[in-house]
Amino acid sequence: MLAVNSTSKAYGLPGLRLGWVVGPRDVIAQMWAWQDYITICTTKLANELATVALSPHVRARILERTRTYVRRGFANVERWAAGRDDVEIMAPDAAAICFAKYRHAIGSTELVMRLIKEQSTFVAPGDLFAWMATCASASACRTTTSTRACGASGSCSTRWSRRAVRAAAARPRRRQGDELAEADTLGDASGVGFAEGRP
Repeated sequence: MLAVNSTSKAYGLPGLRLGWVVGPRDVIAQMWAWQDYITICTTKLANELATVALSPHVRARILERTRTYVRRGFANVERWAAGRDDVEIMAPDAAAICFAKYRHAIGSTELVMRLIKEQSTFVAPGDLFAWMATCASASACRTTTSTRACGASGSCSTRWSRRAVRAAAARPRRRQGDELAEADTLGDASGVGFAEGRP
């Protein structure tokens, strides 16, 4: 078993470009040999800053800041979704990624491209994770950032819902037996992700 970590995600210091791995001695020895071919060296400044960031007192403060972002961000996403009938957030067990089910007849990659074009907002399409018609993003950010992202996504979703209703109303009805029936304009509950954990 190998445990891999870095200063990037939880510590919020991706610019240092530093990471580490813990594992069996023989595997680590091999990794040291491989590292000679892929990395020349880290900078002195990055090493000094990482030493400060990973010191017990500072490390605790950095991780608490990250946990606060995760908690507040996810709570913000939940509040946003609670006011909608076309989105359902799937609460994570851990981490900083959450997924949300959405009800639109649109694939996740197309949805993401439209969000980028119409609202300058990016979430990752769920089909990247083999979750067709889903998206993923992060709620572990400042409240203002997640509020803007939720608002932009909601604005697009509302427009798509209205278009679907207008399109359904314009479609001719067809008979099934003695009853009139309309094709459903909404797809099955599929997912979009914002940020906080396991789908």
